[in-house]
Amino acid sequence: MVGLIKKILKEYDFDEEDFYTKDILNEKTYQKIFKLFDKNPDNIFTLLKDLSFQHQPVDELESNLIYKYLTEYKDRADHYVNVTFNANEIASNFFCSDRDYDIKDMVVGYLKSDYDYGHQECYDYDSYYFDRIDQHNLDFMKEYFIHHSLGDEPTEDEFKEFVEEEFGDDIGCAASDAQFSADIDLLHSEFNDKIEEHLSLLNGKLQPPVDNEGNRGFGLEYVGRVEIGDFANSNRFKEIIYDHLQTGYPDNFSEILDTILEYEINEWDKQYNYFIPEECITIDTDKHFRYGGAGDKDWEYFNEILSDRLRYH
Repeated sequence: MVGLIKKILKEYDFDEEDFYTKDILNEKTYQKIFKLFDKNPDNIFTLLKDLSFQHQPVDELESNLIYKYLTEYKDRADHYVNVTFNANEIASNFFCSDRDYDIKDMVVGYLKSDYDYGHQECYDYDSYYFDRIDQHNLDFMKEYFIHHSLGDEPTEDEFKEFVEEEFGDDIGCAASDAQFSADIDLLHSEFNDKIEEHLSLLNGKLQPPVDNEGNRGFGLEYVGRVEIGDFANSNRFKEIIYDHLQTGYPDNFSEILDTILEYEINEWDKQYNYFIPEECITIDTDKHFRYGGAGDKDWEYFNEILSDRLRYH
């Protein structure tokens, strides 16, 4: 097949028309080459080396073949390239800088499971907390009351007053801890959602790192995969594939995607990006830090914290 292709491609001409999309060859020839490519898309660049075209300009012919294979060959088998970003890459490449809260550092800490947001001051007791206390904790408090009042059963008002006086600090601290946890969960959830939305065209998600033996590590990294046909949606794809073929064959399509993403991340003019949005990720710091209480308090968790504190009475 390689010998036949070399014979068929012995002569061809270019004009000023876009050499990526021009029909340089007849349809049957394209189909034969594409079927050969389709056996192992990652082997295409090795195959092009082996063909050793004796024509000028070779890199234009090869660019034409690859571009048409990706965009026009209807029977092409899907072939995916994986892409991974670690915590530092995600924070530095995709999040906006801020002067007040060091969001980028927070993102790195969260993704590495190495974060410490300090301590939440305990709330003062509020009467509505009483209605959120579960039966288990209420039973403990009532037994405590009866034990310290020589067995007298309290009235409802007496019991509420006793709870505030004896356990008010514990209840306020449990409420503040539960709220603090809810606020952190909301912040982390927003990190997750915005990262995955920002990189949605890479078709991935945040997940624990996995080594070659399948062992899961700590923290999170972004793992996506891109079908090679989507490469052509990038405005830089044509020039990148041409440059790679002109200066040295890449090993596989992963190198092509890496180059596309490197351009989209690092070039100052991002308005023509395809995979990476032009705007960086922002976080509503007023909601999360200035005003507080953004998360929905988990009252079940509040009762777990309260139960732990009551054990010390």
